[in-house]
Amino acid sequence: MSRFFHRLAFVVAPFLAACGDDESNEWAGHTYALNIGERSWREPQGAINDIKDYVPQFLLEVQGESPDAFEVLMATVKDDEQDPCNPTASLPGSPNAIGPSEFPLRIEHLREDIVVNATLHDWRLTQALPVGGVASETGSFSATLDGRDVAPLFTQIDSDPTPDELCAALEQLSPPAPCEACPHDGEVYCLTLTAENVALTEVAGTTITAIDEATDPSCE
Repeated sequence: MSRFFHRLAFVVAPFLAACGDDESNEWAGHTYALNIGERSWREPQGAINDIKDYVPQFLLEVQGESPDAFEVLMATVKDDEQDPCNPTASLPGSPNAIGPSEFPLRIEHLREDIVVNATLHDWRLTQALPVGGVASETGSFSATLDGRDVAPLFTQIDSDPTPDELCAALEQLSPPAPCEACPHDGEVYCLTLTAENVALTEVAGTTITAIDEATDPSCE
């Protein structure tokens, strides 16, 4: 009887090994870009044209061999390279979702010498990873932005707009984009950005450098 089980184990072992190989993380060690196209944006409808250009391209590097739960190192892009002035963050990942998590975001005014340090709250990406090398067609993105962080960027309202002035201006848009309660403190100063039909595309040969705090003098 023992000889029978020994022979059975010898036969079954290769199949078990093959099954184990199937459980590897196909995204591990790969870096992907998320760049949200014009037609993908959904919310906030009335304000998205004033906000979308401030949302950068994101880089995401998958780390960890488990196919079910892994870490994702995220950075932003400037001039086609990782932005050395924006700190990176580690987000929880799974085959279906990355996040939710907070992400620090350094934002430069498009035309003026104004820089703000903001936080994207509840940053989340779902169904956006490629499967078997095939790009997703059903990915969705969402993140919440605090008007108290970004009010100085909206100089079309005033030379130095306050968060209250920003929310009042957003309320007057057509359609209105009223400020909502912030997830981190309940104060009514936030906007949730959403986009649909987004996908992560691989950036071959690219790795992300972890940045806790920007040290480049040009970031000051």
